[in-house]
Amino acid sequence: MPQRRKWVLGIWVPAVLFAIWLGVREIQDRTNKRRAYSVVRELGGRIGSITPPIPFSGSEIVVVFRDVELQKSGLQRLSVLNRLTSKHWVSLRFVDTNLSRREIIELRQMLPDCHVIVAGECHDDQ
Repeated sequence: MPQRRKWVLGIWVPAVLFAIWLGVREIQDRTNKRRAYSVVRELGGRIGSITPPIPFSGSEIVVVFRDVELQKSGLQRLSVLNRLTSKHWVSLRFVDTNLSRREIIELRQMLPDCHVIVAGECHDDQ
């Protein structure tokens, strides 16, 4: 009987701990997504996932800013997207915005795990 108890504890304890870890990770991910979605929408961008939601799995999140006048403070608020990169693939696309080359470089440094794509013209630094 003691041998069976050790075997049961050896299987069930790690399984329960793993399930708790997955649950906590999922709750944190949902909280981070809500924050990110809120910030992007407040700044005039669009955000969404192009992959179907699969529980406990990452997805591809795409952020698009099209014809949006972004301020320096707004760009700093996008750092919330870094929290999503531990589980998801995140890309940002800027189309015909007022960003300068310097701001794009700073943005790429601020969001090292996000894929920043610029389409359209970059404004020269003044």
